[in-house]
Amino acid sequence: MELYEFTYNNNTYRYSSGESVTLGGNLYSAQSITRNEIKKNFNYDEASITVPQHLEPAPQFRIMNPSSVVGITIMNENGIKLFAGKIGSCTYNVDKAEATLKLISIQGILKTQIPNRTYSRSCSFSLFGEGCEVNKNAYKLSLTAFTLNDTKTELTASALMAKTSGYYTGGYIEANGEYDYIKEHTGNKLKLLYPFQTAAGTITVYPGCDKIIDTCRAKYNNERNFGGFPYIPAKNPMTEGF
Repeated sequence: MELYEFTYNNNTYRYSSGESVTLGGNLYSAQSITRNEIKKNFNYDEASITVPQHLEPAPQFRIMNPSSVVGITIMNENGIKLFAGKIGSCTYNVDKAEATLKLISIQGILKTQIPNRTYSRSCSFSLFGEGCEVNKNAYKLSLTAFTLNDTKTELTASALMAKTSGYYTGGYIEANGEYDYIKEHTGNKLKLLYPFQTAAGTITVYPGCDKIIDTCRAKYNNERNFGGFPYIPAKNPMTEGF
């Protein structure tokens, strides 16, 4: 049995791969979690764990990697630390309803090259995240009247027609800790990347961003926080000549 502690945005999630236990006054709830071998090398340790796809913090990776670091500590049943670091990436297996989290140790974090922004015409910030600074609550749409098709990958709601087609493309929906990516918005329909299980209650819809300056200016009035370099030459004189 091992104990797992995740930290994200001032939230802490504690789990046990065996029975539920209390350690240091904290409850570690029993969950179906498996881990591969922790690989050791000179520069850093790495590992991966598999969890149910709806178990926090896995849903935070459904749309894109979170703008804040998701930390993880793995301990044995006596509280002895086996691993400490962060989640580097997440891979979903929809058929098995599982998520595999790749872990990077503290040594690996310290080896990360900085700065990590790219010099490109498109924005390198995550919409609504750090650097972007757009308030997502100002752009959210709450749906209480909606339907999902048989495969749960297409959502229909008349309220979506208040915005032009494409407005929500690239965005996401959220309900009860479940997240899903919006592949396409046309009229009153959203096409989703994964089957969405929440079929009643309230679903919150957030728009997307294509990372170009015109969208940042016209859609979000946020040109001052644009994270790209839109006016660098598009033509490369080294490969295309002058």
